[in-house]
Parts: sequence; C-alpha cells; structure tokens
Amino acid sequence: MIAITSTGNTLLAGIDKYFARCSYFLLFNETDGSHIFIENNCRTAKENAGLLAVDMLLKKGVRKVISGEFGMKVKSVLDEKKIQMILISDINKTINDIITLLKGK
Repeated sequence: MIAITSTGNTLLAGIDKYFARCSYFLLFNETDGSHIFIENNCRTAKENAGLLAVDMLLKKGVRKVISGEFGMKVKSVLDEKKIQMILISDINKTINDIITLLKGK
C-alpha cells in the first residue's frame, strides 16, 4: 500500500507539500490499482502530528509514502519502520498524475 499526501479528496487535488499536516492521504493499492482517500485527522495535533500520522498509516498497511516534504522526526521513524519515502519536487502534480505514474501508463 502506498500513501500519497493530498490537498483534497479528489483525483484532481494536488500533492500536499507537507506530510504531517496534509489534509488527506490517498491510499493506493499496488496489487489491484484501487484507491481510497482518508482524512488526516492527525494534522490538527498540537505536537507529534507526523508520528501520529505514521502510526495511522502503519495500521492501514502502508509501506511507501509519497509527499513533497518530510520532517526530521518523521524521517527517522519512517526509516526505523522500513517505510520508503518518495519525494515529489513538482508539487503542481495532481493525485491523478501520480496514480498514472504508479500504474505505469
């Protein structure tokens, strides 16, 4: 399962630059190509939003995360949990653009 940080809950939404404070995560199933948006309820936490988000994504079976940026605390936790981080420097890409790349079309 791959998590993609998103500014909204549609395929036309953009990649969110920030992992911990993104509005939504799109969960993409690499096996069958299915996907679902989940709200990032951790974004409003006063502290440790990134660590809470990592725990939430682990429970969903996420093994890779795509985002514009990762904080230092989150990077070390993702490394420790063996979750691959993929940085997207062009945050003008939409969620649909990323899914198309993942599907190899």
